[in-house]
Amino acid sequence: MSPTDRTAEQPLLLIIDDDPAIRILVSEALAPHGFTVESAESGERGLVVYEQVHPDIILLDINMPGIDGIEVCRIIRALPQGQHVPILILTGSDDTRSIEEAYQAGASDFITKPINWPVLIHHVRYMLRAAQALSDQYNDIRLQALLSSLMALKCGTFDSLEEMARQTLNLIAPEPLVQSFSRSCALYLMNDEGLKFVGQTDPGLTHYPERIEGLSTQSLVAGNGFPPWQALSLIEADRLLGVLLYTPATDNGAGARIFKSIAEKLTHLLVRIRSELEVRLTASVFANTLDGIAITDARGVLLRVNSAFEAITGYAAKDVLGKNIGILKSGKQDKLFYRSLWNGLQKTGKWQGEIWNRRKNGEIYPEWLSITAIADAQGNVAQYIAVFADISNQKAQEQEIRKLAYFDDLTGLANRTLLSDRLRIALAQSERTDDSVALLFIDLDRFKNINDTLGHSVGDQLLMTIAERLKDMFREADTVARQGGDEFIVLLTNLGGDKSVAELHTAQVAEQVRKVLAFPIHLAHHELTVTGSIGIAFYPHDAATGNDLIKHADTAMYVAKEKGRNRFKLFHPSMAERERQRFTLETLLKKAIENAEFELHYQPQVDISLKSVIGAECLIRWNNDQLGWVSPMDFIPLAEETGLIHDIGDWVLATACERLRHWEETQAPFNKTCSYLAVNVSPRQFAKKDFAQRLRHIILSSGLQDLSMLELELTEGCLMHHSYESIKTLAQLRNIGVRISIDDFGTGYSNLSYLRNFPLDTLKVDQSFVRDCIADSKSRAIVKAIISMADGLGLSTIAEGVENHEQLTFLQNLGCRVFQGYLFSKPVAIDEFEAFLNESISVLANE
Repeated sequence: MSPTDRTAEQPLLLIIDDDPAIRILVSEALAPHGFTVESAESGERGLVVYEQVHPDIILLDINMPGIDGIEVCRIIRALPQGQHVPILILTGSDDTRSIEEAYQAGASDFITKPINWPVLIHHVRYMLRAAQALSDQYNDIRLQALLSSLMALKCGTFDSLEEMARQTLNLIAPEPLVQSFSRSCALYLMNDEGLKFVGQTDPGLTHYPERIEGLSTQSLVAGNGFPPWQALSLIEADRLLGVLLYTPATDNGAGARIFKSIAEKLTHLLVRIRSELEVRLTASVFANTLDGIAITDARGVLLRVNSAFEAITGYAAKDVLGKNIGILKSGKQDKLFYRSLWNGLQKTGKWQGEIWNRRKNGEIYPEWLSITAIADAQGNVAQYIAVFADISNQKAQEQEIRKLAYFDDLTGLANRTLLSDRLRIALAQSERTDDSVALLFIDLDRFKNINDTLGHSVGDQLLMTIAERLKDMFREADTVARQGGDEFIVLLTNLGGDKSVAELHTAQVAEQVRKVLAFPIHLAHHELTVTGSIGIAFYPHDAATGNDLIKHADTAMYVAKEKGRNRFKLFHPSMAERERQRFTLETLLKKAIENAEFELHYQPQVDISLKSVIGAECLIRWNNDQLGWVSPMDFIPLAEETGLIHDIGDWVLATACERLRHWEETQAPFNKTCSYLAVNVSPRQFAKKDFAQRLRHIILSSGLQDLSMLELELTEGCLMHHSYESIKTLAQLRNIGVRISIDDFGTGYSNLSYLRNFPLDTLKVDQSFVRDCIADSKSRAIVKAIISMADGLGLSTIAEGVENHEQLTFLQNLGCRVFQGYLFSKPVAIDEFEAFLNESISVLANE
């Protein structure tokens, strides 16, 4: 099937190149733009694929083992269907000899390596438009237009292809002569599919096949017969235009001479008609193409322009004809650019590239321009043809792609890619000038709390506001980037070679950043005050590479957080050890579940009035072969930061459910009194949309029957944001049947409306209030208020962190019944905890 007969909407491109990377990159570059790409790894394979798929355009490498690109081009051009397919040659920029050979072999154009992918996409589209305009119109109308034009000259217009063919034959070979020397004759014309039957003089005398089968083109060109018919080839300049078949009536040779004359006359008519059609087609393309076309004389004076020229430039033909094409100059390119353009034209007769021109209304716009020099009979340039397309939309798309590639989508700040590029340039410049480069690593303090309590929408607005403040603070020469999440980086250059001066200046800048960040921000009916921790590192004093510079600034930032947040710290080599320790901790934490290094410890929750342990809180512990026992205060924040908290949290829930199921199956004697286990759920776990589904799966996998034996301890931060998702998740948890308590109550925000809106079971009085309730009157008042409020709302209360009898007595007097703390037991391993349960009744009975 020829390209013009294709019904697929996507144009088909064949890339023939022995470099697999080029084939893959071409496919990835063109596929998103609506192209179907077929590929071949060699010239031999390319010819096979060409015959199979008949592509709309071919991208062909010149230098390949075996059959090279130039020979492939010649072979394709020799094929009937390969005469008009666009062939774009890939070659090196300085390989002018190969380019000339490619043109001689029939290449349509060339593009140099390394490939400029946006230019390639435009180039391919432009060649397809031009080829399609010629191929669609020329191939679709060639057969019928040839005959209709011939009949219009002699016999007018006819109703059918058969009638046109018969009248054409009657015109050039009068019927008596045909009858005298031939029983009948038939006419075949060449098109992209081969020789096609178009008519015969007397269908009743002899049946002619609709296609000539079994006779090669070479045999026809040589004048061989096709028994029982004689074949006369219609040839012009070694090109087969058609075949005239006749059946000789006699053997005296007269018929052969008559039909030879007929063939000559018919050949002349075909050549003339073809020339007229090409002129007409060229005029049609000139008038109707979407690309602007301008024809000038050798001096650049405009001789003719098309309607697309008028539409693109805004100039009517009457405004510009007779004037120099230089009226379109935008002034954006200098004399050197135009000198290079004209030098290229003079050397090769062609030039193409991107240029900026000016419309009549003064607007400057980009266009893709191709200029071809037309020589006269003496070989001197007589005219220039310029074909151009407005690529404003493509430029806008390129700008958008660049924005997506180099700028953060949310804040518009430089992203990591652009930061890396700017950092590379800054360090290279520092090498030349000995100037210091400073990198400020900024992390917003407790930003996660804002996300958890007010929602991600407010968090995003906050990040955008912070980004605008940072942009307004710095020069264009500096770089402000978003590293990710709530982390920002500022790159300061040209700080001079004296490190102490650079440190002083950067410290002043960091202090100003700290103050600007702390200005109140009003969002979603909230006044938010955000602080930032800032780490600073200098090149070349603190790091030898860009990655190390970022890493050391990040380390200094974490030190600033450890020192109390809302401050900046300069990197010191001693901090590197902390950085190494943190990296080691993260690496080992990732393997902890796989290596079964976690275990649960259990701290009893005691009901004094019942004198029994009614439940326990599950607390995770980590025992690593390399580090020993690792405090949860060290690894839980890291798990939150890295996202490992989801897998760790699932493990804790699964382990607790399995323990409860074990108690169900064994009917442990303490099971009747110790009726639940409480598991802490982090805000990040709770915020995950599929948390309830994950919990349901964990429970089903464990086989736990009594789901009220599992209690989830949520922080206030989990519930403060009354989002649809929070309400939905809580409802799902309630439907599952688990208990829900609020951990560390009183330490969060002061909005308490969620206590009556959400399905809760228990409030846990935070241990900080319990610890100070004896010595601090405010703590006593807070504890009293929490217990009273819980009682009024029908919620039970647990006081955690009870360490002595004085605290216990005070809390009992306030009406609190359930307690947790070292007074009863520290968190212990399962064996010790179950032993404690077995002994707890008698022990508590003596209290």
